[in-house]
Amino acid sequence: MDPARPRSRDEFKVALICALPLEANSVLSLFDHHWDDDDGSPRIGKARGDPNSYSIGIMSGHHVVLAHPPGIGTIAAGTIAAFCKLSFTSIRLALVVGICGGAPMNKGIQIHLGDVIISTGIVSYDFGRRFSDRFEMKDTLSEVPGRPSLEIRALLAKLETTRQTERLRSATYYILRKGSRQSFPSPNIHFGIFASGNSVIKSGEERDRLTKDKNAIGFEMEGAGVWDVFPCIVIKGVCDYADSHKNKTWQPFASDSAAACAKVFLGHWHSDKEDIQGAPNEVPALPWHPAIPRDSSNTQVPSEHPSGQLYDPTTDQSIQGYYITSFGDPTTRLVEALEADSGAWNNEWHSKSPQTEVNEDFCSYYTETGTPGYNGTDGDFHSAPFSSRGSWEQ
Repeated sequence: MDPARPRSRDEFKVALICALPLEANSVLSLFDHHWDDDDGSPRIGKARGDPNSYSIGIMSGHHVVLAHPPGIGTIAAGTIAAFCKLSFTSIRLALVVGICGGAPMNKGIQIHLGDVIISTGIVSYDFGRRFSDRFEMKDTLSEVPGRPSLEIRALLAKLETTRQTERLRSATYYILRKGSRQSFPSPNIHFGIFASGNSVIKSGEERDRLTKDKNAIGFEMEGAGVWDVFPCIVIKGVCDYADSHKNKTWQPFASDSAAACAKVFLGHWHSDKEDIQGAPNEVPALPWHPAIPRDSSNTQVPSEHPSGQLYDPTTDQSIQGYYITSFGDPTTRLVEALEADSGAWNNEWHSKSPQTEVNEDFCSYYTETGTPGYNGTDGDFHSAPFSSRGSWEQ
């Protein structure tokens, strides 16, 4: 049973901002429900004078609005965020989701192409003072009005713990694997500073300078604009290393990884009780996982079917779709699957690279993987084939 359609724009608490159609497609494919598809229902609309275009729906139990900017850059992102705030006055969290450049290393840990970076702060690399011999950037934006609320910062601190980061990674991988017939590596999740500006960084030297001076590990072009308007978190997938070898090969996978991570992130965030779809007596009887959609049909404990599968007694339908069937016995119960996804490294779950045949409308275009290899002559990173993280072909 689908959640009730929101009665007004005031029921939307989460805004999603994607600069590119590629990024928006990744996010839209993970909506649990599209309110725009409901024929005959009253339209939510927007405020007078708002030129933005929106898509509205449900993601991880939240009413969300996806804003489509007319272009890239902090100015375009800031403008669309300001108009979005005019129409949707109850927004308490904005997620900037998409692709970015990445630093090769983060505190001694290698950042692979396809990994996801979640912002803990933003610096504007092209905003500051220009002197005759140097450029002095503005300090971090973590103290400006767009700084995430105390609740969001507390959630980030929790997710940065090793156990929660691994659970976040596992659930992100589950969503990606659910949408692909191919085998591919599980993206790692990194937390750190984003450098944001209106110019594309294609220099290994400039990238390394920002990493050294500002501790930046991600490089993108929208976060600084949104940060001044909404409490904002940037969640982006690494598609290149912001150097002279910048290309679009990894953009589809990086975009899908970021969208999956954003969906899981929202599953952990609740601003108040009204943000959760369903009344208290409609909470699923089985343990809920952010990667599994909330559904009121799953409010009773499933029973054993003669075939050995579990089924929902309210609909007499198998809920095999809620199992993780690639890890051993195909009738593994949901609870066991969740325990296998607990984040512990000694679980057999982490030692396998399963392949699952599912909906081919999502994540159907991936190229051969590579791992970065350092070239000390120009400070840039290059891609080289390897086997430890898997590979796939279109």
